[in-house]
Amino acid sequence: MKGDTSEVKRAQIKASIRATKEILELPKSIEWKTDGSYVTTLIAHILEICERYGMLPTIAQLSGALGVPKDTIDDVRQGFLMVNPDVKAEILRYYGLCENLTVTSTMDGSTNNIVGIFMLKSQYGYKEEPREIVIQHNKLLGERKDPAAIAQRYADAMVVDAKEVKEVEEKPQYDF
Repeated sequence: MKGDTSEVKRAQIKASIRATKEILELPKSIEWKTDGSYVTTLIAHILEICERYGMLPTIAQLSGALGVPKDTIDDVRQGFLMVNPDVKAEILRYYGLCENLTVTSTMDGSTNNIVGIFMLKSQYGYKEEPREIVIQHNKLLGERKDPAAIAQRYADAMVVDAKEVKEVEEKPQYDF
């Protein structure tokens, strides 16, 4: 069984190399910043090659096909490099497609979850936010409990270190 796995991996690597070569050999145009139809056609070819070889499209593939550094694509996307509005629209559409496919393939398991999460964080700005628990007393809940005691109960029940639970300040009670 182990031989089968290594053969599959070898075949995937070979397919990835062939796809990358095809993408890098696509015709280049020094006028790409002003020619929206060229960029549209180039993206269509990249997507066709990726589909044929069973690969996810990436921003690096677009930059390779255009013959520019990946930072240039980011500069266009963020508005630091002025290009024809059609070119920017196509790059934004491609960027969104790449992000969507990364999310989908990470969620359905066709991409290694660790790699997918790394790509989403490093390429698309995803981030994890720390959890924060806010404890408030509400008279509808019954008798008033000590907020510090409630916070300690939550801290004891959580898997995280109790030091991470923020101290609870006593809030003034208003009767309406």
